[in-house]
Amino acid sequence: MDATGAFTTPAVLRNVHITGNNGSIGAAVRLGPYTSVVIESSSITGNTATSSVIYAGAGAVLRLINNTISGNNGTGVAFTGSRLSVCGSTLAGNTAVNGSAISIACPATRMDVGACRSQIYINDTWLEGNRATGYGGAVYMRDGTYAALHNVTFERNSAREGGAVVADRDACLFNMTLVTFQHNKASDRCVTLKVAVNWEHGSSRSYTS
Repeated sequence: MDATGAFTTPAVLRNVHITGNNGSIGAAVRLGPYTSVVIESSSITGNTATSSVIYAGAGAVLRLINNTISGNNGTGVAFTGSRLSVCGSTLAGNTAVNGSAISIACPATRMDVGACRSQIYINDTWLEGNRATGYGGAVYMRDGTYAALHNVTFERNSAREGGAVVADRDACLFNMTLVTFQHNKASDRCVTLKVAVNWEHGSSRSYTS
């Protein structure tokens, strides 16, 4: 699926199974700039991408509700849009260089999203067995993006650094509640979580574990 054009009413994908696709950016689903898509009660599995399986471009809005994104070769969700919501979903067994389940960054031009303050909300979601050869086994975020996590479990994810999560280059984890980290691994350092700059609004504290 390739969604283009400025969004008004979101396109909805519900009860679909997307598998066996091959490509580069957005091998399964690709959102163009300023589009809006809801994916609900669906599975996106067994796809191969040199970059990402689901991709959202500058200013895009993406909602993932009760989905399974698993067994993909390539980042499950690569997000450079304005708002990403993940709720009631499972992201498992994906492999990539950085952020095998979810990778969040600015678009090439920060002006596209107002100095790049992308908002990401992950709720009631399970991230397990994702593997990155670089940073953030499950989640990698950077470039001034913001994320809030509630009732999220990171289990048995692995990477070179930050087995579960890496927040880098002015990224901000501004709220984490009921978040569980267990049995995540890093071959180099920061077994669970690496936050390079910001832990919450108004702070500039580094935290690694």
